[in-house]
Amino acid sequence: MSSATGRRLGRGSVTILWAAALLLIGGAGLESLTLALAFGEVQQGSSALLQATDRLGAHPEQWTPDRISAAGRLNRTAGPLLERGCARLQSNPIPRAAGGLPVAGADTTAVLDLCDAGIAASRSLDDFLRVARAYQAVERDPAPPGARFIKLLSETGAPLRDADARLRPVLARLRQDLARPLAPPLRAKVAEAAGRLADAEQRAALGLGMSEQLGPALGSSRPTTYLVLLENPGEMRPSGGLIGSVGTITFANGAPSQLEIRPYDDYNRLLKQRFPIPSPLDRLMSFYNNALEIGDAGWDPDFPTTARLAEAMYKSATGLDVDGTIAFDPYAISALLAVTGPVSVPTFGTFSAADVYAQLNYIINVQSAYPHEGKQALPVVGREVLKTVLAQPIAAWPRLLDVFQQQARGRHLQIEVHDAALAKSLAAGDVDGSIAATPGDYLMVVDANVGATKGDLYANKSMSVRSEVYADGLSRHLVTIDYSLPAFNDDLARALNPGDGSYRDYLRFYLPEHAAVAGVKAALDSQPSVAAPVNVTQEHGRAVVGVFFILPPQHSLRLQLAYEVPLQVGRSYSLFIQKQAGSPGLPTDLLVSYPGGRAERHLALDRDEEVGYRW
Repeated sequence: MSSATGRRLGRGSVTILWAAALLLIGGAGLESLTLALAFGEVQQGSSALLQATDRLGAHPEQWTPDRISAAGRLNRTAGPLLERGCARLQSNPIPRAAGGLPVAGADTTAVLDLCDAGIAASRSLDDFLRVARAYQAVERDPAPPGARFIKLLSETGAPLRDADARLRPVLARLRQDLARPLAPPLRAKVAEAAGRLADAEQRAALGLGMSEQLGPALGSSRPTTYLVLLENPGEMRPSGGLIGSVGTITFANGAPSQLEIRPYDDYNRLLKQRFPIPSPLDRLMSFYNNALEIGDAGWDPDFPTTARLAEAMYKSATGLDVDGTIAFDPYAISALLAVTGPVSVPTFGTFSAADVYAQLNYIINVQSAYPHEGKQALPVVGREVLKTVLAQPIAAWPRLLDVFQQQARGRHLQIEVHDAALAKSLAAGDVDGSIAATPGDYLMVVDANVGATKGDLYANKSMSVRSEVYADGLSRHLVTIDYSLPAFNDDLARALNPGDGSYRDYLRFYLPEHAAVAGVKAALDSQPSVAAPVNVTQEHGRAVVGVFFILPPQHSLRLQLAYEVPLQVGRSYSLFIQKQAGSPGLPTDLLVSYPGGRAERHLALDRDEEVGYRW
């Protein structure tokens, strides 16, 4: 965070400032000499700031006492130089005179804003040094990990708040500069600086949010209990996968004090009320007592909606209330193991980042006589992974937090809480798994495997989107999704895909509310096929187009949806493509034609993507 900011302002802004000096110094005399001295001080200060940030390092494992001390000394040199140099620039009549010119004025303002950004970076580095010292102190603390984590959150709040307050306004000014006509080299540097500062400010804001709200969420003031949903995207459902296991985790003073996870079907016979089966799931699958089961509570891709339903079902079965819901999948577990290393679990073996998903599927569906029996491995493995995560040294905590953030962005981790302030922060950070409320064009493709197989582990999927945007505000789209299913030639594949192994899927397209559907086509092995009737509804302020299909092994299927969307007339266009929770990614080719232009992009779609064009 600090290193990136310093590097930006150390090299990029110095080049621009000196280039601007050549343009601004129009005559000899004291003003020109003062201006030259100012640029010299800014150059020296930026160089010292760069050395300071490099010396500190970007990761806590680099934050040794010697490095913290050296970075502090360098920044104490950098700060005064930057402040004196920028003060000379701001008071010098030559830049002020250039500021009155129509074109040079915008460039001069941008140069001065870059200078101010350097000062903000130096002062925020002081804040990050305080954070580094807090890490050092907590690492030496003999208290339990949970208590140390709560202490760290408490002591880093003030410096992170200060860093966020310093970085946010200079970032806003750089963005304003980018909205004005600038010389091309200067524009490139300002854009680069704004990008780096945006990343630093976002990290400071995220850290501040955690320091203010994560403590209470982890039981700093009272024990907190969350419903836990372990989803299996091998049997994809709209919320991220079949909810194979359900339980609770209780936090007290920053650490888990209790973890209970059971197979979802343990709860079915305990339900005190009947929960209706959503349409058309009631026509596609059969259920115990003709009522919705908690394992299928994830029929809605909007995770807060799924969480509320799962909590109601859990309370019906147990009579217990919770403080929120946490859902995660094996991809998230694998990412954690990539940081902690392999975990050995008595009776069940060793699990690593590379094989945890495959091993769990084998234990549950092949090694055990019955899946319910195999699912008993899940709470045991989960507890061992959790113990290993908690045993990590303080220096590894930021990497673990990075994993949590990355998995949340990929929607492999979703969290819904009842605390209003924390819920707002989670929504702002895209951690709550909600359907995005975006003003422009929108698309989300949602699979629901209704065949009781693990076909999503084997099906190959890809998408192409062809969009034509017109000056009158209309956009037309053709979305093509290709599926192919291989033959199941080994015992594991056949066990995970029983019966004839066909992939039975209810596919939904989420579109802007006022989208008009032109039609849906299907082709099996390149031959036109009759798809099931198309179901068009409205959910969460979106138009939803649903279609059911069956894909046998060794066959391929292509589905195409044509539709158009009325948009606000203007000279720009944006398309937000939201990924489905649990999906490892959906390779997508995007082609957009707009007035006077055409653009192609390939997206992995392993996280939400937004593209925009102007004309």
